Amino acid sequence: MDAVKAEGTAAYAHHITLENLSIIHHDADQQDVGVSTKCPAWGWIIRNNRIDGAGTGMYFGNSDGSAPFVGGMIEGNLIQDTIGYNIEIKRQKERPTAGVIPIQPETTVISYNVFSKVGSQSQVGATRPNVFIGGQPTEGAGRFDRYLVYGNFFLSEPRRSIISGRRPYCPL
Repeated sequence: MDAVKAEGTAAYAHHITLENLSIIHHDADQQDVGVSTKCPAWGWIIRNNRIDGAGTGMYFGNSDGSAPFVGGMIEGNLIQDTIGYNIEIKRQKERPTAGVIPIQPETTVISYNVFSKVGSQSQVGATRPNVFIGGQPTEGAGRFDRYLVYGNFFLSEPRRSIISGRRPYCPL
């Protein structure tokens, strides 16, 4: 169960602003997410929110890469004590060129956030870094997308990495 979610049954969700929200103790399981997109999403602004104790703080995209999250602004948030990632942006497949989703290169900015895993209680075998950023597609729309990550403050236990990323999506 997610606190705020753009459902996978939607065609898309764009130009959404989430600002000054507090999501507290939404952490019965790692699958309980503070803010989630499961459909193609772009132009989201997620600013000055507090997520304290979620399964995963923010989860963008679908696990199979079919619901890209592009052109977002994630800034000034406090995300702490999550079981899983503070933020996870899933790897991306090539965006469809028909429809309303942008096909030009997009930039997602992650700036001036506080990410803390110091007080989190990860489930056995499920230790996650604070932030995970998946890769872009290797060709087509989305290939030249980029992430700008700057000005963030990370707190983590010594056994965890603070940020992790992947190479671009490669179909099997």
